[in-house]
Formats: sequence, C-alpha cells, structure tokens
Amino acid sequence: MTHNFILGSSSRWRRDLFSKHFSSSISNGGERDLPGAFYLDPAIDEKDPAARGGALAEGGQPVPAERMAQCIARAKARALVANKKFENSAKSLKNELAEALGFPILLCLDQVVRFRGEVREKPATHEEARQFLTDCMSFPDDPIECVNGICIYGEPDGTDGDAGGGRFLTTFEISSVKFEGLTTTAIGGLIADGRCLSSAGGFVVEDMGDGVKAVLGSSVSTFEGIQGLPVNTVRRLSTLILPANGGGRITHALFDMDGLLLNTEEKYTVAHDIICDAHNVPRATWEVKEQITGRPAQKSSEIFLSLMPGLPLSVGEYLKKRDEIPQPLFAQSRFLPGAEQLLLKLHVRGVPVCLATSSSRKLMEVKTTLTKETFAKVFGDNRICGDEIAGKGKPEPEIFMRALELISQRGEEVSPRAVLVFEDSAAGVEAGLAAGYRVCMIPDSRLSSAYRGFAAIELPSLEWFDVEQFL
Repeated sequence: MTHNFILGSSSRWRRDLFSKHFSSSISNGGERDLPGAFYLDPAIDEKDPAARGGALAEGGQPVPAERMAQCIARAKARALVANKKFENSAKSLKNELAEALGFPILLCLDQVVRFRGEVREKPATHEEARQFLTDCMSFPDDPIECVNGICIYGEPDGTDGDAGGGRFLTTFEISSVKFEGLTTTAIGGLIADGRCLSSAGGFVVEDMGDGVKAVLGSSVSTFEGIQGLPVNTVRRLSTLILPANGGGRITHALFDMDGLLLNTEEKYTVAHDIICDAHNVPRATWEVKEQITGRPAQKSSEIFLSLMPGLPLSVGEYLKKRDEIPQPLFAQSRFLPGAEQLLLKLHVRGVPVCLATSSSRKLMEVKTTLTKETFAKVFGDNRICGDEIAGKGKPEPEIFMRALELISQRGEEVSPRAVLVFEDSAAGVEAGLAAGYRVCMIPDSRLSSAYRGFAAIELPSLEWFDVEQFL
C-alpha cells in the first residue's frame, strides 16, 4: 500500500521541503505542485504550557527541548484531527486524486534550537534575535542544535477520524550546524530582513548573508533537519503506522544486552586497551571498535585482530584475555539510562519479551550480577545467548528469530511487523531487519553515519522511548 503525507505546518520552509521530497509518491516518481489540501495550518498556541509538556519538568527543571518539541508537534496533530481538518483534507484529496492517494498520514513538526545548553525558540523581538545571533558569532566552534519534534497520525483500523480513533506516534531528531564567517554586518542584514523572527534561534540557514557559510555540526546532521523537516527520520517513523506493518502496535519485544541495557561495552574497551598496552601496540580507535560491536565473540575477535596487525595473538589467545581481564568489571555492570524502567513497563503491560545477546551464557550471568532480579522478573527463562545458536550470529537474523519462537504461544501467528527489536549496534540492527522486524536503535553517539539511518526509530537512550504510544 502506498501512503501520502498531509503536512500540518504553516512554515514556508517546511512546505517547500515537503513539496520537494514527498510529492513523488503521487506523480509517478517526479516532483509536482501539490494540491492545497496537502497543507494544513494547525493554528495552535505554541506558548500554552499544555501544548509544551507543562511549564516545568519533574524536579522543577525546564522541559527538555526533545520533550517540548515532541509535545508541540503532537498538540498540532491533535488539533487537526479534533477539528476534522485532517479527515476533510484526506477526503478531498481522495476525490481529487482518485486512486493516487494511498494511506493518508498526517505529519506535524516543531523545532526548537538549543545552543550551549539554552533552549531558543522563535525570537519575540529584533533585539532578542540579535542576541541569539551574536552569541553564535561569539562561540563559532559550538554547534547549534536544531531539535525537531515529529508527530505522525494515521487511522490503520479505518476509524472515523476522531482524536481517539487513530494512532499518534512521536519521536525527535537533532541536526546541528555551525556558521563560519558570521559577522555583525551579516547579523544586521538578517535583522533588517525580518525573516529571523519566524525561525527558531533567529537564523535562516538558507541565506545567512554574503560570506557566511553553514557547516553541518555532526556526521548525522542534515540540512533538511536544520530547516525543520528531517526527511529520512520522517520516512522511517511512518513505516510503523502503516496497516501492513501492524498500524503502530507492538506485540512482542526483543532486546540486545551489551551497550543497550547494560554498560558493559566500556568494560570491553578497558580490556582492549590493556591488551594493546601489554604488546606496545597503539590502542584501538573508535573506527575499529564500531566494526566489532554486537557481533559474536569469534567473529568480532577475527575482525579486531585483522584491524590490529601488531598484536601477536591468535583468535583463541585474544578471546581468552578479552573475557578474563574485565571479569571483575563485568560483575559491576549496571542498567543504562531508561533500560530498567522500559523493561518493567513492558512487563506490567504483559508484552512478551526476550533477551537476544551475542554474549555467552556464562558471561551473561556474570554481567547481570547486579541486575539479576529485574532480569529474572522480566525475562525469566526467555533468553538466547550467542553460544546457543547453531548458525551464524548477528548480523544474521537467527538469534532474533529464535527469540521470537521462544516467546510465541503454540499456534500463535505473530506478525513480524509487530515485533520490535531494541539494538545499539549496526550488526544487531541489520539482524533485526533481516528477520523482517521493526527496529529501535540506541546508537553510541560516536557511531559513523554509514551505520545509522536504517532503524525505524533512533534515539540517544532508552529514556526517550515512549512505550505507551505503541501498545
């Protein structure tokens, strides 16, 4: 089934990007001018605390930019659903485009800018805009984070369009930018132009003036994200809500362990460093480590030694040292942020879960020394370890397919598209996708862009995964 987005935004920049990137689905692959019904104006009060996730977060702290942007995006979507604008637009387009309109999805976004830890929205005055831009000029090496809240809405069950009938899914994306050559003269031009008042942070990345160059602040940032419409993130999230993919509902969850639930990856780094130091070999770089993370012990060791030719060790010798050195550290492993809370929420809601780790059974038992009570409560015996699969480990899909078999009821037909895999490694993401499941990735912030952008959801930590919207 094809699907078409209806954009709920009054932003000219978002509408231009939307027309460029999302018109091809109704025009045989080419760009075209979209009918006006593809654009809706949410017209909400974005300053209303109710739309922003509250005036303050728990503990009296300001609402984080990631949460604020998502809440505002969802408030926009709810408004367009409640007042029937989305429903009426979908009907109008269906009549106008006949069979060209597939499954309609409402897309709403919001962006706030964060610079040096301070959240900056659209400046209220020219002076505020001038201060924002002057700060950016004063600290040119500090990235300006553009935090994009994304909300999609669809009615996979064919409901009637009321605010409770369909499903809302939200996530966020962060693209960052730096401005080279920003001067007081350029700032004065932006202020005089006036467009700075309509953009979060007071800047217009498309035209910052002569001599000013916009440079992406990270390898995973995009100019579309900086402009307020992160195209790839939107496309990946939208796959979850399609009727053929379970309509956004998750029925089973499969979890990796190292680097996702537990802080064990840093222990492996200690072992790598000790081994390299003992042989007077330069320590492994992150570029080496990202190629071995998530893979079975034998394969990761082979890759590691091939990339570290100075180490005079066989695979067996290296494995023995790699597992023995950090044993005392492994026993001190703890949950990473948000991991235990997510597991317990799924347990309370009765969602079947299984652990699928490349670690051996013996190492898994050591690593869960301090967390065994929660692991026992949530997973019980539903655990598959790397030394218990007959074929190849990740990135092959066998371990996840075995895990799903373990938690499926006899005779139960489980839709692969309703199964969500949680992973931190590129190899694990590849394995989950190869099994036909949906994937939520929690990558290390240093992971290269070549290994990212494939999971349906990508978040900095499990703290940000809103499980309730998928149940």
